[in-house]
Amino acid sequence: MKFFSALVVAALALTTSAAPTPVEESNLVARANRYHDRQQPKWLIQIHESHPDKAYGVSTNGRVHRVNGSKNINTLAQFVFDGKLKDHTCQFHFVDPSSVSGSQGIQVFTVGDDEDRITSADTWNDRPFRDQHVATISAKPGGSSTVETFGWGKTWDCPTEGTLEFELVPTGDNDDVRWVQPGGFAILSIPKW
Repeated sequence: MKFFSALVVAALALTTSAAPTPVEESNLVARANRYHDRQQPKWLIQIHESHPDKAYGVSTNGRVHRVNGSKNINTLAQFVFDGKLKDHTCQFHFVDPSSVSGSQGIQVFTVGDDEDRITSADTWNDRPFRDQHVATISAKPGGSSTVETFGWGKTWDCPTEGTLEFELVPTGDNDDVRWVQPGGFAILSIPKW
């Protein structure tokens, strides 16, 4: 009986010391599920310089494109927050583009204000004004991309409610980055605990 009790105590000690800490568990979950805690845009809307009055409507496909400094295609992105991200920090995230060429870059600008919001009828000639340059993304095929931020910092407090809206613009004179949700541009939310 003493041998059995000692064996149980030893087994419990090994199990307890090998149990992951809460930090280790959260890292395992993040690695196991690449889209975990990714807030997807409610709307992606492409706007084309070559068809400035055509509304392309809402899509799950995003694209930034420029050829020899013209023929721009930008994407408007709207995120809606419903109160579930209280006590979370947010950061821009970009993963798994479907194709990249040229400079492979995306500039991220805030757009509009409370009276000038993104709509499904937006066009190149009729869209919310472009405001602050907040990030530049270097898109990488087959994985996570590099995000350089300006002004907002690498992370910020997630909004508890409301919307965040952005215009995604190509970098360089020749650039093409395409993505399909759930990949591409998103906001990663991270619990503060």
